[in-house]
Amino acid sequence: MSFLTGIILLSSIYIVFKYRKELFPWLIGNYRLILAVEIIFFLTLFFFTTIRAYNSRIIGEEKFMDLAFLNSICKTTYFPPGDPWLSGFTINYYYLGYVLNSVIIKIVSLDVSIAYNLALSSTLAMVFITSWGFVYTFTGSHFGGISSSFLLAISGNNDGFLQIIKLQGLIGFNFFQSSRIIPNTINEFPFFSFILGDLHPHYTSLPIFIFALTLCLLWISEVFMKNVYPGFIEVMPLVFTTSLITGFLFGANFWNVPVCFLLLFLSFIFSSDTSRKRNISIKLPIIYIVFTVICSILLFLPVFLDFHAPGSILPRFVLSNSRTIFSHFLICFFFFIFVAISALYLMLKSNFNKLNQSHQLMWIYGSVIICIFLYCIFQTFLVPFLVLLSVVTYILIDSDIKEKNHNWIWYLFFLAFIILLGCELFYLDDSYGHPYERMNTIFKFHYQVLVLFALACGGVLTLILNRKVSVFFWIILVILFVPTLFYPFAASYAKMDFSRAPELDGMKSYMKEEHPSDFAAIIWLRNNYKSLPVNPVIVEATKDAYSYYSRVSTNTGIPSVLGWGNHEFVWRGNWDIVRLREDDIKLLYETSDINLAMFLIDKYKITNVYWGEMESNTYSSEGLSKFYNIMDLIYNQNGVIIFQVRSDET
Repeated sequence: MSFLTGIILLSSIYIVFKYRKELFPWLIGNYRLILAVEIIFFLTLFFFTTIRAYNSRIIGEEKFMDLAFLNSICKTTYFPPGDPWLSGFTINYYYLGYVLNSVIIKIVSLDVSIAYNLALSSTLAMVFITSWGFVYTFTGSHFGGISSSFLLAISGNNDGFLQIIKLQGLIGFNFFQSSRIIPNTINEFPFFSFILGDLHPHYTSLPIFIFALTLCLLWISEVFMKNVYPGFIEVMPLVFTTSLITGFLFGANFWNVPVCFLLLFLSFIFSSDTSRKRNISIKLPIIYIVFTVICSILLFLPVFLDFHAPGSILPRFVLSNSRTIFSHFLICFFFFIFVAISALYLMLKSNFNKLNQSHQLMWIYGSVIICIFLYCIFQTFLVPFLVLLSVVTYILIDSDIKEKNHNWIWYLFFLAFIILLGCELFYLDDSYGHPYERMNTIFKFHYQVLVLFALACGGVLTLILNRKVSVFFWIILVILFVPTLFYPFAASYAKMDFSRAPELDGMKSYMKEEHPSDFAAIIWLRNNYKSLPVNPVIVEATKDAYSYYSRVSTNTGIPSVLGWGNHEFVWRGNWDIVRLREDDIKLLYETSDINLAMFLIDKYKITNVYWGEMESNTYSSEGLSKFYNIMDLIYNQNGVIIFQVRSDET
């Protein structure tokens, strides 16, 4: 980590020094823009933090997992960090996003249970700003940038609007339902992720992913479309930065990496046609791309080596009865599809009108016949619809009618359509099984498609604005956009609890009242962490996932013998180790045999035993007395007892 930090620091100094003549005048000339960005970031951060303050509970869904990782990484003295739910093992998951947040937490010295909610708010605020910056970089339009920001960070799908119409109000609004549109899959979008409160990699990686997309598209102007390809030294800053960000994404959210490199590859393919027309060899950019991929691996080689896939993930063909229903697709993506079709029509209509009537009919009838043929094969309207959109977008990319410097819009749309089409034809077979075999594929790739659509739409709206289309189009656009704003309003209303004072401490906001004895004990463990044995391991009750179990390791970062067993199976693909530890924990608590208890304590290097409400509800208390004979009592208040191995045994 120190080596990588040194490389980044030296590279930054080099870039600032090399471009100082352009950089400092730009900073002086654009100080108003810089100030405006900072103010808007602060306002969005304040807005999102206010929502979290009335919805701060860190319990339910995946929150315990995310909080456990944050606490563990904040306490770790080595990498890869220890698994807080499987003592003796390291985290076998995409943990670099947690590392990024943990570094900030350590710098500002915040309690992790407070920082958790601030991380949720700051991530969405950064998504708002980076979306704006992305579109502004390529168009120079604040209108397009702000539009993209609202589409990605604020708006939801159309289910919120449909629910309110059906309910005739907000009473009974189900915020969670909007993320389960396509049966047996997950259909999240950024604001849902924020209001739900899971600090998961697909959400925390969003700002980095947008930055990576920006870098991949910069290759078009900086490398692919140059009359003379730049030399190695000249292109090195772009190569290194792209390698750094894509390599980081491997350890933060691997699902982003294929999309980034696919965009880079498509940009090269589409641009290489132009290069061949100019009789320019394309060998040099190929070398640069290969070198970038190699560097992205080398820069994060320890992460690559330490991660072990829990099993083989193979592509499978989607059965016809499992494909997405067209109406469900439109609930998720209707506004984006409308903007995309409008843009394609606007760009291609003049060329289509130039064709004679027979050629026009040939295109129309040919398209209809192909769509019918594809429907007969795949038994869904969605596949021929996406094929048609992909083909039309490719025709636009391959034509000479594109607006100057707007190629990136069509690249993003084309990539989005290809990904959506791929999700209807194939899925990645993982550990979830029928009927949830498509769940992860749809979830992770559709989430990225939302990013591609939002950024492309920001560019398209700028393009349409410059073309001065009729007011009627903008009226229709606003009418279609407004329903997407119903979800953030209704979901915030449903989740925010105004009966309580605002509170950012996500542990205190529920545990102090609902589990006061655990709350006091966990605070004591936090405050006295340094007095515990070196590399402490605690044993606590383990049972159901997505529940209050594993609350001690989650809220302290002290690794437990076993946390949520089903998660460990997903991460490691091994039920045997989970079941063995479940049985051993039960045996340790309930046995009266001191020798057996000592054997289990030594086997798992346990330093502390926790007994509280969850343990008393899960295990027999008959074996509790043995701990008084073999361990020291270090805490005993309000029904919570904590034992610690004696100093001569540590």
